[in-house]
Amino acid sequence: MMMTLDNTQRRIAEIVRLGEIQDQVFTEFNWAAIEGSLGLALPADYKLMAESLPAGQFAGQLILIRPGDLQSPPDDYLGFYRGRLDNMRTWREAGHGDFPYAIHPETGGVLPWGRGPDNGTYFWVTSTEDPNEWPVVHADPDFIQWTSMSGNASDVVISLMEQAGPSVPAFRPLPELVALSNAPLRSVQKVVQESVVPDVVDGSAELRAVLRVPELATGARQVDWNAAEKALGMALPSDYKSFIDSFGPGALGDITVVAPYGPPGFDLFALLEKKREEAALLPPRFLPPSNRILVV
Repeated sequence: MMMTLDNTQRRIAEIVRLGEIQDQVFTEFNWAAIEGSLGLALPADYKLMAESLPAGQFAGQLILIRPGDLQSPPDDYLGFYRGRLDNMRTWREAGHGDFPYAIHPETGGVLPWGRGPDNGTYFWVTSTEDPNEWPVVHADPDFIQWTSMSGNASDVVISLMEQAGPSVPAFRPLPELVALSNAPLRSVQKVVQESVVPDVVDGSAELRAVLRVPELATGARQVDWNAAEKALGMALPSDYKSFIDSFGPGALGDITVVAPYGPPGFDLFALLEKKREEAALLPPRFLPPSNRILVV
């Protein structure tokens, strides 16, 4: 489908009409730098949506991924989702999920452009030279079910809004996402240095005896804790790291233990992403100080 500027502008106008969006603002992005960081040009309709629509959720099903999201650098398109793509490759290598497409930056790989409240992801399949012709697909949180969607990203947004039930707003502004994305980001190295992990008694040996489950085989994939703690912006307790190194993620009764870069259902970063999305849908309350709660 040939996409013209007039076509694209009409689609944005339709999104504004369907969502009854009143506070339309223009956000300027350095697309040359953003596309340079990605190594790909981006579709025209996506760029116009990112520039001219406020942060929000469409039909209760989709939030547009934008450069600078989740405290990423403003000229970095992938930001947080770079780790998501790394996780997908890890799961593919381990035989988890189903991956019918290559994964960016592989040639023709899927590239995320939207996320859902259930931790599902909307992707482009970057299989054509013209980004305006990229097919759109949706993957469930476990990357088992992939659904091809008709049209461009803006077509998908319009379709979701048109199909929204009467009790679901076609567009729900999320001003707290703007506050989060514009919040100053301290140096990750400084955050890690400032993180204080309380001294704990390492009961790993006793736990191994109680669990009576085999430890990970020699040579099994180990977590890169330096990379994980940098990505998290905080240090993790030594007994937790020892447990994951010994047994990996899993379920202990009704307790689920997740790990950085874990398989579907047991990935710490996917859990944090889901909880952040859930928190963004809650009414604004207060911003806590630097102390944070991390559920593992």
